[in-house]
Amino acid sequence: MTAAFSGSRENKYPYYTCKNGDCDLRHKSFRAEEIHNKFLGLVKSVQPKPEMLELAIVMLKEEWACQREAISHQKAQYQSELVQLDKEIPKLVHQLADVESKTVKKIISDQIEELSTRKTNLQFLTQNLPLGKDDFQEVLASVKGVLLHPATIWEQAGLPVKQVIQDFVFPQGITLEMGKKFRKPEKGLPYAFIEKFRAGKPVMVDPIGIEPTTSCMPCKRSPS
Repeated sequence: MTAAFSGSRENKYPYYTCKNGDCDLRHKSFRAEEIHNKFLGLVKSVQPKPEMLELAIVMLKEEWACQREAISHQKAQYQSELVQLDKEIPKLVHQLADVESKTVKKIISDQIEELSTRKTNLQFLTQNLPLGKDDFQEVLASVKGVLLHPATIWEQAGLPVKQVIQDFVFPQGITLEMGKKFRKPEKGLPYAFIEKFRAGKPVMVDPIGIEPTTSCMPCKRSPS
């Protein structure tokens, strides 16, 4: 949905309109205040109780440590293979210089190309492993206020922070349906974790998954 204003220079009224050609609400307009109030109700519905949050944090910290250990182990495996490739590729290069048979040269060249490609891929994977921050408490401190009071902070914040909070709480965006109701959105990882924890379901967390991020998808930031 796209935000806009209507009215005169002296009296402007904010509203939202849908410009998606495939949407049933295309060209329909909705008062911003009405949409904002519905969105606040949605945010309040995911707000956890303080005692539930504290219990979930204990489990979250343990899972965080397990996931970081697994990723560190994966990184060590990648690095070990890279060391081996650094030994094998030069050997093949030397072999290539010593042989005269075109057939053998082709075989060795193909091996060098294959190992070099594997090396490039491993270097990329190693550099892009999601290790995130080392200090769980540091990350938690930056998001705990939002976790406990997302609606209050959203109401008081300016536009940039509103967008970050919306992306944090509902990272996949929200959808307005006919009847001016929001479709049940997918919750951000911390809220989904707490919900599953409350329901007694197994939970897992990505080590970089509880920090607020700035979305690159502004089309999903309706209530701002």
